[in-house]
Amino acid sequence: MDEELLEPLDGYKKYYKDKFYDEANKYFLELKDKSEVNVEENKETIKEINLKNESLKKLKKRFNNFKGFNTFFTVLLIVGIIVAVFNIYLLASSGFTVLRLVLLILGIIFSIASILIKKFGLSKRIKKLEEEIKKLEEEIKNLISLAKKQMAPLNALFDWNIPVIITRNTIPTMELDQFFDAKKYIYLNKKYGLKNDDVNSSTVYVQSGSILGNPFIICKDYIMEKYRKRYSNSITIHWTTTVSTKDGTRTIHHSQTLTASVYAPAPSYYYATYLVYGNDAAPNLIFKRTPTDVENMSDKQIEKFVKKESKRLNKKETKALTDKDPKTNYSRFSNDEFETIFGGTDRNNDLEYNLLFTPLAQNNILKLLKDKEKIAYGDDFIFYKKKCLNLIQSEHSQMIDYRANPKIFMGYDYEKMYEFFIDFNTKWFKSFYFDLAPILSIPLYQTHKSKEYIYNEDILANLSPYEYEVMANQFDPSILKHKDSSTSNIYKTKFLSSIGDTDEFVVTAHSFKGERRVTIVNKMGGDGRLHSIPVHWIEYIPVEKDTNMIVHKNNQSRFDFNLNENPFKKYDNHFERGLLAAVGYDTLVNSEKIIKENVVDQSKIDLEKTIIELEKELDKKDLIQNENESDLTIDDALGEEKEVSADNIDCD
Repeated sequence: MDEELLEPLDGYKKYYKDKFYDEANKYFLELKDKSEVNVEENKETIKEINLKNESLKKLKKRFNNFKGFNTFFTVLLIVGIIVAVFNIYLLASSGFTVLRLVLLILGIIFSIASILIKKFGLSKRIKKLEEEIKKLEEEIKNLISLAKKQMAPLNALFDWNIPVIITRNTIPTMELDQFFDAKKYIYLNKKYGLKNDDVNSSTVYVQSGSILGNPFIICKDYIMEKYRKRYSNSITIHWTTTVSTKDGTRTIHHSQTLTASVYAPAPSYYYATYLVYGNDAAPNLIFKRTPTDVENMSDKQIEKFVKKESKRLNKKETKALTDKDPKTNYSRFSNDEFETIFGGTDRNNDLEYNLLFTPLAQNNILKLLKDKEKIAYGDDFIFYKKKCLNLIQSEHSQMIDYRANPKIFMGYDYEKMYEFFIDFNTKWFKSFYFDLAPILSIPLYQTHKSKEYIYNEDILANLSPYEYEVMANQFDPSILKHKDSSTSNIYKTKFLSSIGDTDEFVVTAHSFKGERRVTIVNKMGGDGRLHSIPVHWIEYIPVEKDTNMIVHKNNQSRFDFNLNENPFKKYDNHFERGLLAAVGYDTLVNSEKIIKENVVDQSKIDLEKTIIELEKELDKKDLIQNENESDLTIDDALGEEKEVSADNIDCD
């Protein structure tokens, strides 16, 4: 194990931050050299684009000014005509006055002047500027097209897992896998109890790896939760009353707004990123800690916080000593700062907790939590240990695109591409490193090598169910969802069979169809009568659809895959990280046959033409599952409107 990892915050600050930057820079330059792009030519093209963009900006400003003048003289023309016509009318109907004659002459002058200026001055100038703008925009478009062609060979080389590859080069002792295979999943499942059976959660990204043989995964899940949604409607009622006055009677008009609400279950969807780490050390220990935001506290505030929490924990310990219930067993650490700031006071095993959190571990974690230099992210993570599984969920990881689709690195400006490449990957590494930092802070985890797991059954699959879900989530939802679905989809999978490097599995898309409902709520008004208030709401009814899918491990780079013939181009398919998924194939056996017959004569490939074709990817957008889906509205919902029972009614 690297010594720098024993103190993760210091290790990042003094070594890994710069090491990763150097490796990222080296990797990008290697791609540049391999692509043989002419950087200087691209710089000249970009310089010309920028100059022309500046000229275009100035032209558009002048164009807008002239358009403004044109509008002014149009208004002046209209005013002049109105003044002239009005004064002609007054002269004809009411007689001559000097003022009317002057206004008539001025109106005619303004009208004629406006026409002449617009026709012989502004219109010609505006038309000329429009032509100049159009010509310049076309020149810029052609230059951008040239820049894209210049960068096409480099764009073609960007591949999946780039941040992972650079991280491997930065920390060689940390294993990071190309994909999460079946063997590692079974290892985590059978030995540590990792499960993938939550029908309300689907994995959209997964990265597996290990530290000294101890496995971990970083996941991003798409999750569905039910909540009680409120639907309301109001009506306004009117009535009159008569009151006696000294002059007789008076009628008073009243109005009142009556509001009724109905609560009904509805689905809500969100993403969550987290890390799961398996280790045999402290195998019976269970605890959970949550953030305290201590990095934003002053030293005085920290001292006050520690003092207050220490008093509470002293009472907890005293109660535990006098209570015979083993569930309330609690023995305090002498380190008040660690005990109060880190927490974990709901632990079930003090002995194993002490084995994990040695003085060095306590010091490491406090450095992370109290980091006021903002080297890391401070106290922004949940740490949940359940026996041999450790879960870390940080606030910062929710903002990071761990998937790193290679298209994000593509561009036509070399300098900007380089700048983005370094910036993105360094942020990726920082987030990844500090997701692992709470685990790395515990020396026992780093020195405790995992015992080998004995597999008692044959491993039939190539990949884990996590990878199946990841691949399913890359397809257009319309391919996999139920025909009546009105919401997002949660994909779950089940392995069917495999041949060679190809797995077949069934994808079940779980979603809901919306049925319009109306509940009539009777409410007493101020007029002494019951009034019916119709409240429209939506009943979400579960629907699901099964679709067979295959994933093939072809182990190709993105460049090689695009260079060769896609064997499943006539089917709905998706490729990433050396994995090829397809829907709509005939049979698994036939699919394997298609793959084996997909042999391309490399000598017949026009490399230059292929690279130019790849450059077109710049103009395409990724299909991201569920990103633009919103709550179902009454009009969007399916089904007929009908009255139902008044359950779950709440009246305001």
